[in-house]
Amino acid sequence: MKLKWSVHKDSDYCLCVPNFLSDDEIKHFRTINKEQKFLRAGTRHSGYNPNIRNTWRKHQVKFPYWDRLMKIVDEYNFVSGYNFDISHDRKHGEVNHLLYNQAGDHFIAHRDHRLRLESITKKEMIRKISCTIQMTDGHEYEGSDLEVVESMSVADAYSNYPLLPDFLKRNAEKFRHKFPELRDKGTLVMFTSIHEHTVTPLISGARESIVVFVRGKAHAY
Repeated sequence: MKLKWSVHKDSDYCLCVPNFLSDDEIKHFRTINKEQKFLRAGTRHSGYNPNIRNTWRKHQVKFPYWDRLMKIVDEYNFVSGYNFDISHDRKHGEVNHLLYNQAGDHFIAHRDHRLRLESITKKEMIRKISCTIQMTDGHEYEGSDLEVVESMSVADAYSNYPLLPDFLKRNAEKFRHKFPELRDKGTLVMFTSIHEHTVTPLISGARESIVVFVRGKAHAY
């Protein structure tokens, strides 16, 4: 499997893997999860708010490709130099099936995790690596692009928590990175859960994706 690295800035990496899932595997994924219903997706802090996030989600779905994904996660974790303490146990992971199917569906710029002191003291399992797998052919929809809004090192992200550095705020467009490869069905994109990213508004058609969060202990980052 050919790995494609997209380097944003000095030590920041995003990984693109074409054809991570085949058409038949995507079909199988849909089949084994067809009984589960889509629900409106909210956020941990605001619940469902269409001004922040407007999409449908099946939460914690079956995902028979976990072991294959973890092999790539391990390579990403090593080559990028992050060397996060992560769990390979499926029960610690989070797998969601997302659907954007109404014009305007989107997810504003956000991070999948922000390190909090309470997470460390409670020894929680937190999101460390975020993965998105495209389930739809790019010609079937318009808009709904995944973009990494800014790129910063892990150290920078936490030293400036919870606010973005003013420099990055002023130059957000300069650091905006699109993934045209993600419009290819079956492609996997991977980045750290502290990278800020967004899904632009859907214009027409519908887009489906699988979003996987690999977790690890907060007190052993």
